[in-house]
Amino acid sequence: MKFDKKEKKFWKHHYNVNKPADVPQFKSFTGIDSDETDDFIKHFTKWMPSLEELFFRCTNITNEGVGYISKLPNLKKLTLQDHFRLTEACFSDLANLNNLEYLDLSRNDFDLKSFSKLGNLKKLQELHLSSRETREEINQHILALKKVFPECNIYVNHELY
Repeated sequence: MKFDKKEKKFWKHHYNVNKPADVPQFKSFTGIDSDETDDFIKHFTKWMPSLEELFFRCTNITNEGVGYISKLPNLKKLTLQDHFRLTEACFSDLANLNNLEYLDLSRNDFDLKSFSKLGNLKKLQELHLSSRETREEINQHILALKKVFPECNIYVNHELY
C-alpha cells in the first residue's frame, strides 16, 4: 500500500514518517484534552489495524470518527469520554466492534435506554455510562440493559449496578 497525498502529509507532520513501511505500530493510543479530529482518526486507524485500545477524552471526534474506529478488527478497549459532538447515531458503528470488551461512553449526552442498540457486543465485560436521571429511573434502565448484557459490569456515574 502507498500513502496518498493527505496521508503522506499526515504521517510526516505527526510522526516524521515518509513511507508506509516506517509507520509505527501501536497497540494503544491516548488523546486527552487534545485536538484529534475525525481526519486524524481516519488516517491513523487506516494504518493501525493492530490497535487494541483507544482512550479519548475531550477531543474533536464526532460520529464520523467513530465510523473509522469501528473498522478496527482487534479493538478491545474504547473510551470516548466527554465528546459533546457524539450522538446516538454512532451506535450503529460501535455495534460493529465485535471484539470489544470494555466501553466507556461516560460524560456524554446519551439516553440510557438507547444502549440496548449495542447488543451485538457479545464480548463486552465492562460498560461505563453517565446519566442525569434519578436513581429509580437508572435502575429501570439497568434492568433492561442487564438482559442485553448479562455478563457485563455496568457502571453509571461511576457506580456499579
